[in-house]
Amino acid sequence: MYLLSLLFHNMRRIPMSELVTVIIPVYNVEQYVERCIRSVLKQTYVNMEILLINDGSTDRSRMICERISRTESRITLIDKKNGGLSSARNVGLAHANGQLVTFIDSDDWIETDFVEQLVLAITKNQADISTFHVKKEKKSGYSPKVVPVTQNDWQFYSSRQALKQLFTDNQIGYCATSKMYRTSLFLDNGILFPVGMLMEDKATTYKLIDQAKHGVIVSTLEKYHYFMRTTGIMKRTFTTKRFDSFVVHDQIMEYMQVRHPELLLLVKQRPDLQFKCTT
Repeated sequence: MYLLSLLFHNMRRIPMSELVTVIIPVYNVEQYVERCIRSVLKQTYVNMEILLINDGSTDRSRMICERISRTESRITLIDKKNGGLSSARNVGLAHANGQLVTFIDSDDWIETDFVEQLVLAITKNQADISTFHVKKEKKSGYSPKVVPVTQNDWQFYSSRQALKQLFTDNQIGYCATSKMYRTSLFLDNGILFPVGMLMEDKATTYKLIDQAKHGVIVSTLEKYHYFMRTTGIMKRTFTTKRFDSFVVHDQIMEYMQVRHPELLLLVKQRPDLQFKCTT
């Protein structure tokens, strides 16, 4: 790990040549989805396609998405039968045209320079993944306070270093959101989110990091706002689906045994690995 000498102050902005695909799965979030979409439309980076994946919503979510999409050419609304978060994200990946992709949950929101800074970090360092930390929010009010990004806010990790961090202090975080990826990480390696399983981020992020041969760049700033609503997936009544965490942990163990046996002990020492977006 080493601190990067990124010139974020007084530097010429990079051309917005990279198309970014923003994938937003939508399911029964009529209270929150417009806030999420508006935060994307306010981005300083404009070369985006925004894919709203309506996962069979039964409330007013689709109507809200359709209304907004009529006024914004960058938005594409895609309808599908309800299949869960993983299924919706995978549909988004199948329709993605961008060289870069990011996922935003429809009850969350992002700072106005979220996309630009993640693109800048990947482009300037030729990395495969860039990420901010997550700010956990209990109140629904959207009042972004943009914090300037400086060179000291970023750290670079090789793929192996990033995996080590993932299994130790969780500095990078399992969260699929809050990150920017080269779309080729998914397409070239056949990586998709597991359908019908909770802990879909935990089951996927480590594979993407392992394939990030050009490294991962991490900011210490919190520019992704994770809204902790009481009706979220992990707040629902107990079901056997909660055991998916143990299944995923076993999958990680098997994967690491083959790919990185030297890091296997780190995974074994943390059988209590929980889904966390950040520390």
